Amino acid sequence: MRTFLMPLILLVAVVSCNRSEYRDLAREVRSETLRSWKAQSHADSTYSIMLGAYSTLRMMNFDAEADAIETFIAESASFDHDGFVSTGETITKVLGGLLSIYDSTENPAILEKARDLGDRLLPAFATASGLPAKEINLATGEIRGSTESGTRNSSSLIEFGMLSRFTGNPAYYQAAFDATTADPRMDPESLYKAWLLFGDDELKRKWDVQMSDRLIQDAAYAGLLALSGKVDAGERLFDKKDIKSMWYLHVYTGDESYRKLGVEFWKSVPIEPTDVFFAETMKYLYLLFTDKPAYTPMDVVFSAGAHPFKR
Repeated sequence: MRTFLMPLILLVAVVSCNRSEYRDLAREVRSETLRSWKAQSHADSTYSIMLGAYSTLRMMNFDAEADAIETFIAESASFDHDGFVSTGETITKVLGGLLSIYDSTENPAILEKARDLGDRLLPAFATASGLPAKEINLATGEIRGSTESGTRNSSSLIEFGMLSRFTGNPAYYQAAFDATTADPRMDPESLYKAWLLFGDDELKRKWDVQMSDRLIQDAAYAGLLALSGKVDAGERLFDKKDIKSMWYLHVYTGDESYRKLGVEFWKSVPIEPTDVFFAETMKYLYLLFTDKPAYTPMDVVFSAGAHPFKR
């Protein structure tokens, strides 16, 4: 009996040690997130850094910092900027961030900011093809640049779809949906995740066509494949530099090797307090290491900008 128990005791000890290591790493990521947040000015004209940081700070229980962002956006943010911005990035990073805050708080002032921004972005879709213009002046509605072709056409599905859901105005979702019809080169991630959120069978059909016509062979979609039940395909495509896919694959396989890769990834992360750093890098690292995740793929859908929306 003693001979039998010793390997089992050693195994339990190793597992406990590993869990302790990952808890320590989660605390380290959490501490660096707060330090980086306090060290930078947050002064970007479209508030993308603030909005990118909000859900990450909230899930790490930095409630005072998250509340401060919500209050500032609700009381002080203005999108009446007489200058051109990227249509795709503004939808993904800014509108998505506003809607994610509203999804979490139901603060009507936040929804009003989102509605205002959505109305300012809609003229970008008023093109002959139905594809959004590359840039738009948020104050005047003037558009410029060739229409966006390819993956960004469907990246507005989640954001405009959620705006339609929250406001009851179908015009936003319709504009984004029409853009997917106008160009066959759609972003498969947004198609699938929008289908999860809205249950639109036409989106699922478009996703199925993408999967049958050209099996996804881009490593960027490894996590998406795992999310959609194609775990083996995701593992074959996996890129060690992709922290998002690392998290999805760990969730769906339970393979601790993805956490070990996350340790190496964390060691090489440049501390650059950008919207991507707060919204994506630190969020997925923390989710990978913590043993008490605030978000799981079964509970939320993450947009292209890593903004969570309740399923």
